Amino acid sequence: MKNLTTIFFVLVCISTSIFGQGKRDFQWIFGEDGGVKVEFNTGNIDVTEIDKEMEISSTSASICDTMGNLLFYTNGCYISNFNHDLIENGDSIGLGYLESSFCESGGGPLGQGAIILPAPGSENLYYVVYYDIEAPYEFPTGLYFPLAPERLLFSVVDMNLNGGAGKVISKNQVIIQDTFARSGIHAVRHSNNIDWWLLVPKSHSNCYFKILLNQSGLQTPELQCIGTEWDDADAQCQVVFSPNRQKYVRFNYDNGLNVFDFDSSNGLLSNPIHISFNQDDAFNFAGVAISS
Repeated sequence: MKNLTTIFFVLVCISTSIFGQGKRDFQWIFGEDGGVKVEFNTGNIDVTEIDKEMEISSTSASICDTMGNLLFYTNGCYISNFNHDLIENGDSIGLGYLESSFCESGGGPLGQGAIILPAPGSENLYYVVYYDIEAPYEFPTGLYFPLAPERLLFSVVDMNLNGGAGKVISKNQVIIQDTFARSGIHAVRHSNNIDWWLLVPKSHSNCYFKILLNQSGLQTPELQCIGTEWDDADAQCQVVFSPNRQKYVRFNYDNGLNVFDFDSSNGLLSNPIHISFNQDDAFNFAGVAISS
């Protein structure tokens, strides 16, 4: 029952789909003390126990090839391959308080704290994008929590190396240094079906960084401020794009349901809609999903 409850929570609140990429998201790895694999290759939801060393409490990202075969995964602290072995140079990607306080006990605590994207124009290179955790806020001051990400980073994995077992060839490169919401890294295909748009929420604001990933790599981030300003209670959030790429949705109980139109040709948000929730309806964990 514990595993089934965990699976349900992950299905609803943590998953990050990659549209238009064959079976790139057909295997999910998570769990502590071993773990489980959720697989969709048979047309059903197949759940199996696996023997792995990596502990995954919240931050979780995995990537498959276009046939649905697992390539590698991360908990925001290090990267393991399909054999559940540490990828060469895949250690110590968790920085700051993440490394000192979380990496030895379950990995990154942030839902949607990492994402893996195939590099445009390459069949073997992958970008792993992830948060650190620092202490930018004083506590107690009425804030939700003093810890939050201050750096958005990336590493690059080449799965052609080491006989297909992979190697991290670029590591802990800073994309942006700022303060970020405690969850919500997400990406969607560009309208050209080759490049990617990354959207990352800024902390204590209504602002979103958009970053283009194309064949030249990650481009200069641009900031757009639109919609309702989020307060400090920004954890336990889920962000999704609609399957047709025309909607971007960000949600948690405290800051409500926030729906935007999204233009996948230029990465711009528009027409924000905000729906708040009755604070008497107490619940702490919730997710959002959009069907086709």
